[in-house]
Amino acid sequence: MKRENLRELGLDDEQIAEVMKAYNKSITSLNEKISDKDEELKTAKAEKSGLEKKVADMEEQAKKEPEEEKLDGLTAQEWKEKFESAEKEKSDLVNANKLDKELSGINAHDLNTVKKLLDMEKIKFAEDGVEGLKEQIEGLKESSPFLFKQKDDKKTDGFKSFEPAKSDGDGPSEVDAMMDKIFND
Repeated sequence: MKRENLRELGLDDEQIAEVMKAYNKSITSLNEKISDKDEELKTAKAEKSGLEKKVADMEEQAKKEPEEEKLDGLTAQEWKEKFESAEKEKSDLVNANKLDKELSGINAHDLNTVKKLLDMEKIKFAEDGVEGLKEQIEGLKESSPFLFKQKDDKKTDGFKSFEPAKSDGDGPSEVDAMMDKIFND
């Protein structure tokens, strides 16, 4: 508001001064409120800037590979893999022992050869034994009987020893008689 505008309205100088005082008071009050709001805005902008920086730092940290806590130099995932590997190894050993126990009674000449001929996909290991093994052993006995000891097999080393004839003590033995016949004829 300008004084000239008030004069055009027909106000005298004293009235204009009073209007201007009232106007200045309201303007001063508004300016103070604006100044306070400007300070609040500056503070809010500073907080916003600080928070945006924190968010950016957190986002950057989240993008980096998270560092896992380690126990004895191994992460939780590495411990899990190690445990699963040990469990599988234990299971394999238990199953191998069950198989060896079952195979020990089949009278095979060579258990390792028989094991190699087995289809392990068809064998199931259970708590009480091995399923599917008997059928395969029976099949091998029919198709390859040479892998198994026969009931009438006798232990021999491939050589027959000489057994001299028994002498009754009354003269020459059969061997002496044969030697005489060969050399004296």
